[in-house]
Amino acid sequence: MYKSHGGGVPLTYNPEEVARFKELVKDEPRRIRHAKAVLEEETQKKLRCPR
Repeated sequence: MYKSHGGGVPLTYNPEEVARFKELVKDEPRRIRHAKAVLEEETQKKLRCPR
């Protein structure tokens, strides 16, 4: 009846990468798209945004 994490999309970024993103946003809060681009360049991972 109860189970742990089931289906769904796996996480793209690990906790260290999330912390790096938060650090980038904290430094320049008005440039979130820039922080996303920097993180994608550093990690070579693309973040999909569902529509």
